Amino acid sequence: MESIVKDGVIMQNTAFGVQGLIMKEDKVLLLFKSNGDLDLSGGRTEDGESLTEGLYREIFEETGLEVKIVDPFIQWSFIRDPELLVTGMTYYC
Repeated sequence: MESIVKDGVIMQNTAFGVQGLIMKEDKVLLLFKSNGDLDLSGGRTEDGESLTEGLYREIFEETGLEVKIVDPFIQWSFIRDPELLVTGMTYYC
């Protein structure tokens, strides 16, 4: 596995995530997380999935909706724990 350097720290593991900014008629769909926070629909991709395949799956699993993915919105990353970098993309849907 290839190591990735993030903020000067060598990360041994990387996970890829996706989120959908789902909009309809000037409204945005937000979900409640188990801790009560609001979030966009999405999650981690599974092995062999493209980012968009993972996003279609995550949105359907969480909402039952079939959406159209329009364009990438923003790329992001964060360190989940000392050895895991999560990097991903938020898409307009």
